[in-house]
Amino acid sequence: IWVKAPTDEKKFYQGLLQVAVAYYHLGNSNWRGAVVLLGEGRFRLLAYAPSYAGVDVERLRQDTEVLFTDLQAIEPELVGTLVTELTNQQRPYPQIHWI
Repeated sequence: IWVKAPTDEKKFYQGLLQVAVAYYHLGNSNWRGAVVLLGEGRFRLLAYAPSYAGVDVERLRQDTEVLFTDLQAIEPELVGTLVTELTNQQRPYPQIHWI
């Protein structure tokens, strides 16, 4: 979809993919990958708030911002602890469902 999307939609799909891959990196305790892609993804999604293509972009950006801030506040080697807290729903990320 991203590759074939019109130019004005490409950044939306890129942003979604970057956020999704950031969560993948987070699940693998890859602090750097999660921080870099969350930062880039939330920036790309700015132009599409409050919603676009059926996605609540503003909510996604707000939740991504909270996670981004949390990640920046911890030491990279503690990312596993954050993932455990997320998995146990001890932090406010309501739409994140870990498999």
